[in-house]
Amino acid sequence: MKYSQVKRAADCVLAAGGIFCLLPVLGGAALICARSGEGILYRQKRIGRGGEPFIVYKFRTMRRDAPVLPREELADPQRYYIPGGAFLRSTGMDELPQLWNVLRGEMSLIGPRPLLPAEQEMHRRRTRQGIYSLRPGITGLAQLCGDPPSRIKASLDGLYLENLSPWLDVAIVLSTVALLWKRHGK
Repeated sequence: MKYSQVKRAADCVLAAGGIFCLLPVLGGAALICARSGEGILYRQKRIGRGGEPFIVYKFRTMRRDAPVLPREELADPQRYYIPGGAFLRSTGMDELPQLWNVLRGEMSLIGPRPLLPAEQEMHRRRTRQGIYSLRPGITGLAQLCGDPPSRIKASLDGLYLENLSPWLDVAIVLSTVALLWKRHGK
């Protein structure tokens, strides 16, 4: 059995288990979003496997009038957060609805983050490296390095593709958990 098949099966089992185990957290995050009056879920077109667009689901952390740009391109992202939105984003809880995208086969738990269609330079870099042969992930190698410039992010995505293995995926999961744990002073 190829690793891609094992990875897909593991994604389904872990995503379904995650949704079940995290129901109280999902409910709490949904309440934070609902109280803002801006809505609970945010749907956004992203580019997935094979360069095909799909809709990614996230908990809404920003007001509806926030510009649709990567956060690093916003002049003052803090002014657009809903109450509690910065917390949801900093803890990664805003990403939890993407477990549904994993179950649907549009995403994986681990892989390069899906891009906005407007991120043309990154799309060119990823296309040259063959990154679109992978499902995008909720977390990935580039996310462990903070928010690197696009050329470094593309290089990290390529490094992930070249070294794809169960051990690398486990290392990324453990590192992601450690990073979130450390970020919040636990």
